[in-house]
Parts: sequence; C-alpha cells; structure tokens
Amino acid sequence: MKEIEDAFQTLAEEMLSTGRDTFTDAENETLAEFYGLWQERVRFRHPPTSLLKDERILGVRVSYTDDELELLEKNNISAFRSDGSLAIREVTAPLIRLGVDRMRDDLAGRCWGVLRAGGGEFCVPDVPVSGVIPLTPEVILALDNDSDIITTDEVSGVNKVLQSGAHHYIFARQVAGCPGVIVTMEKKT
Repeated sequence: MKEIEDAFQTLAEEMLSTGRDTFTDAENETLAEFYGLWQERVRFRHPPTSLLKDERILGVRVSYTDDELELLEKNNISAFRSDGSLAIREVTAPLIRLGVDRMRDDLAGRCWGVLRAGGGEFCVPDVPVSGVIPLTPEVILALDNDSDIITTDEVSGVNKVLQSGAHHYIFARQVAGCPGVIVTMEKKT
C-alpha cells in the first residue's frame, strides 16, 4: 500500500509544481488505485476486534514473542500467536488490496481531470465521494471531468456533493471560505 501512496504523492507533487493537468493511462491507473485505497481504508477503519480467534485452532507449533511477530509482519509474513489468534490487520490488508485492484479494474480506461477553484476553496470529506480527490484547498482531481478552472458557483456545487457524501465530517483550511458548505453545530452532552 505504501507503493500506491508513494506513486500518488510523486504524481500529485509533480502535477502541482508544473501545473500539468492531463495524465497518461498509467497515471490514471495510479490515481484510481489511490482512490480505491482511500475507499478501502475507510471500509476497514474500525474493525470489530484487533484479534481474530478461532476456537478450533488448538495451538501453534512455534510461540513467537511480540518482537518476533512484529519482525515477521514487517517482512509481510503472517503468523498465529501462541493462543491461536491472528491480528485482524493480517486479514484486512489482503482484503484492502483486493478492493484496490477491483477499483483499478472498474476505473480502467477512465480519466481524471484537474479542477482548480476560480473562487472559494474545496472542502475535504472523511470518505471518498463521487470520484473526487482533494489535493489542496484550490485543486481537486475529478474522475470523468476535463481539466478546467471552475467558478465559485461550481465550487459550491462540488462542496455540496462532498459534504452530502461525508459520513461524519468534512474539513477545510477555512470552512468559511468553502462556498456551499453548511456548518451545523451539534450539542455535545
């Protein structure tokens, strides 16, 4: 997953520093994989438990120390603990990878555009929404869109979509500078 993050970061930094707004097929695939990674991480953000245990497992041949288990994990090796449990992240990581691959395949042949705010700023949702990847307060990547500078009214429309698709929150450099965002205050009890 770090490879996906690094490839995305390199592409985003290059695009932002040069102002480039078109992508090759391979770069569109990089963006699709990053979007899929974001989506899958949200899906597995709150696992029900940190350990997976099956009572049918009687024991293991080798009992690893916590340090040994950590070293194995760093080398992409899954191992059962002495009580027969397995860290849930050992199971979710391959599931996340499968979801990323599925997203990449689903978005194959589709292109990302760069939308720059001509007025106002974009908000950022806590979950992926409508094929949008916010990069800076003034720049987003948008699936199936031509690159363009959009008006304040269009920024407002994007922000409304992003806010309505958020699960729990949005954030921004300055929420007051995000047209279309409706700020509500919830009472804490």
